[in-house]
Amino acid sequence: MFNKSLNLLIIIGIFGLFLTGCKPGTKKFSSEERTFTGDSLFTTDSNSVSATESPELKRVKKPNILILFTDDQRFSTISTWGYDEVQTPNMDRLANEGMSFLRAHIMGGTSGAVCMPSRAMLMTGKTLFHLKSKGAVIPDDHVMMPEVFKKAGYRTFGTGKWHNGKPAYARAFTDGGKIFFGGMSNHLKVPVFDFDPTGVYPEAKKYTGEKFSSVLFADEAIGFINNYSGKQPFFMYVSFTAPHDPRMAPDEYAGLYPPEKIKLPPNFMPRHPFDNGELWVRDEKLASWPRTPEVIQENIAAYYAMITHLDAQIGRILSALKKTGRAKNTIIVFAGDNGLALGQHGLMGKQNIYEHSIRVPLIFSGAGIQRNERTDALCYLNDIFPTLCDLAGLPVPKSVEGKSLAPVLKNKNKIIRDNVFYAYRNFQRGIRTNDNWKLIRYNVNNEDTVQLFNLNKDPWEMNNLAPDPAYHSKLNDLTAMLEEYMRQIDDPMDLKKENWGKPRIILPDLKVDHLAKGKPVELLTKYSPKYTGGGPAAITDGLHATLRVGDPHWQGYEGNNFEAIIDLEKPIDVGFLSSRYLLDAGSWVFFPEYVEYSISKDGESWINIGKMKHKVNQNTEEKEFIDMDVRFEKMKVRYVKVKAKNIGKCPPWHVGSGGKAWIFVDEVVVK
Repeated sequence: MFNKSLNLLIIIGIFGLFLTGCKPGTKKFSSEERTFTGDSLFTTDSNSVSATESPELKRVKKPNILILFTDDQRFSTISTWGYDEVQTPNMDRLANEGMSFLRAHIMGGTSGAVCMPSRAMLMTGKTLFHLKSKGAVIPDDHVMMPEVFKKAGYRTFGTGKWHNGKPAYARAFTDGGKIFFGGMSNHLKVPVFDFDPTGVYPEAKKYTGEKFSSVLFADEAIGFINNYSGKQPFFMYVSFTAPHDPRMAPDEYAGLYPPEKIKLPPNFMPRHPFDNGELWVRDEKLASWPRTPEVIQENIAAYYAMITHLDAQIGRILSALKKTGRAKNTIIVFAGDNGLALGQHGLMGKQNIYEHSIRVPLIFSGAGIQRNERTDALCYLNDIFPTLCDLAGLPVPKSVEGKSLAPVLKNKNKIIRDNVFYAYRNFQRGIRTNDNWKLIRYNVNNEDTVQLFNLNKDPWEMNNLAPDPAYHSKLNDLTAMLEEYMRQIDDPMDLKKENWGKPRIILPDLKVDHLAKGKPVELLTKYSPKYTGGGPAAITDGLHATLRVGDPHWQGYEGNNFEAIIDLEKPIDVGFLSSRYLLDAGSWVFFPEYVEYSISKDGESWINIGKMKHKVNQNTEEKEFIDMDVRFEKMKVRYVKVKAKNIGKCPPWHVGSGGKAWIFVDEVVVK
């Protein structure tokens, strides 16, 4: 079917060639920014196939590979696909010169950092529950896509974001530069490394990139292309951190999108209609509740500006390919790691399995690929790995679980999947069928919620048919289908079991009576205005908070310690002190490094009772709380001082590595 001597240049990316200007009445960019002004990236004697030619993929030489991958890019931002509010001339050009996969998806995530497993699945071709450590690391027996090409004699180059462990990077690439190990950063202050073939990447070697992230990574890729003189083919992986927040595009791009002119999506909601299990994760806190039209318009405008700026940088990379003569035998595959809500269904992030967050752009364009075609074939990002192996004539490793899209590239009507499965952590599961029915199941705090959508009539997922008896047969069919899929891919959850097989959450008594109840509190550090807990009195109100970040009893401290003095109003016998803290790593909330207690009779002379440390592994997606207790021989006490030391910054394994960590504190108990 495919000859090992295929000569392709394959590019996976989120944007492509920048057309002349933008749209009537909008800013026009310089020729340097524009890159391509009407000529095809693929010269007229290239190996691309027009829509009127045979659908057979043409045979060309052994391919170079260039992978361009973007961050938080949802499917509905490609102008030529009908989403013309955002300017994407490069991407439009790629779509017009290739085949668009309109129903490409990710499988989901077992972590709030959805991009981490998504990128691991792209690189390994594995399915979600066969990843190690939620995709944070890639073990040796999970063969990576660049490893296959490296073994076949390719030079392999990487730049940009890598969220899957430093050792794996060394296994994958022979060259690289401006490498960012982490989930997100300030786009003007990206912490990067030069390539280290040992895979150690010591912290002392880390430095700050001096350009906007998209420019930084594009420049590194262009440098490699322009300076490459090797005779062997190359494999390039250029992984952008845009358009992930912080959304801070240069002013000339931000000016293209006045917020007041942005249309709200039809499924905009001020709040999500029920608890989906992740309403308080970090991404959801990027806009206050209830969501307002004005705030959502501002966020979408900033998002579009990031996309258009990124589009221009990818155009520069493609220009370098053309100038070096490498573009004439090029296949371009264009994709993003996950989507984003931005106001749809009252959500802001990607920690859900609605279409806006689970569906991603994917385009194959160029040599041997039919031009200006679209396919509705259901597929995943992990299908790209075996597809590239097929196109390059390389064997697909046995560890790969994705399915090759090569048959679809020959015939756009070919079906390789009857359905696609979705999962988010241990409380959301879903399935979508080829005929566009979609089921979503939730199990949150021991409660089940079901949604059923007919995407043919309801593409914005607004009309839940699950309660309607007329659709119970369809609901049962999809549920059985979902259960079978879960068994096949070793999903640890079981819909037939109580609470899906998770340990039942037993909430403690929220009321607590103790000696400090109702006593005055002096806060020595300032809490966040987002999470006040009701002010100082919340620390001794006799009520415990729940495991929910949004519980109004929690008092939050961002990057700051919690310190307070409680006045018992008179000396009394005390022999026990305790304070409660929340762990919700997905919301950037961590247990304190330690808690220190001191007591005093007069408020001037203090006795240190002890510094308490926990032994909890905070690298978990489970929500927990801990009571930091200390017992001592009874003594007369009037004042109690508590200090909880914030860990300061999110740990290296966390998606927000280096960002400010939170402490959430509730009741200080005195007995």
